[in-house]
Amino acid sequence: MSKYSWKKLRNTAAIALLAGFLAGPFTDRMAQAETTVLDAPKREAIAALPTLRGSGIEAQDLENRVVVVAFFASWCPPCNPEFDHLEAVRTKFDGEAVEILAVNIFESFSGLGSDARLQSFLDLKNPGFKTLGKGEEISADFGTVSRIPSVFVFDRKGALAFNFVHAEGAQKTHVEEDELTEVIEKLL
Repeated sequence: MSKYSWKKLRNTAAIALLAGFLAGPFTDRMAQAETTVLDAPKREAIAALPTLRGSGIEAQDLENRVVVVAFFASWCPPCNPEFDHLEAVRTKFDGEAVEILAVNIFESFSGLGSDARLQSFLDLKNPGFKTLGKGEEISADFGTVSRIPSVFVFDRKGALAFNFVHAEGAQKTHVEEDELTEVIEKLL
């Protein structure tokens, strides 16, 4: 087997492994996510994540606010347009009691991403919302995030009001400005 064929086979196997891992017991994870509450320990865990872009976040910055938490990776195709929608929502609700956080997760999975790629992605998108790293550290707090993009919207009391997880083979790959706007407007 040639070196090229072996590399192609290895990459195909890694992608198949990734697809199996991400599909997993999807319905169990969705049920877990639906009971997720943005309580004080979760706010502290989020605040402890390293900042990738924007100023740091304090746990009290997430109190009595509508909070959007979006998990992403720079190599994730649907995460690219989703960042544009998140930025449009941030602009629309600038000055309101809304906090949008993008949390990087799975960045180094199977060699698809790197620190340089992540920084290039963030430079290109230049988000006005905060971006945080090491999402794996808080994944379990959100019903074990295993697919990206995954988006959680919490009301002012910390109750989960909206959840989107990119399902395998789904036509809809990411949340859009209009649906996030509708959810947030109802919560303000």
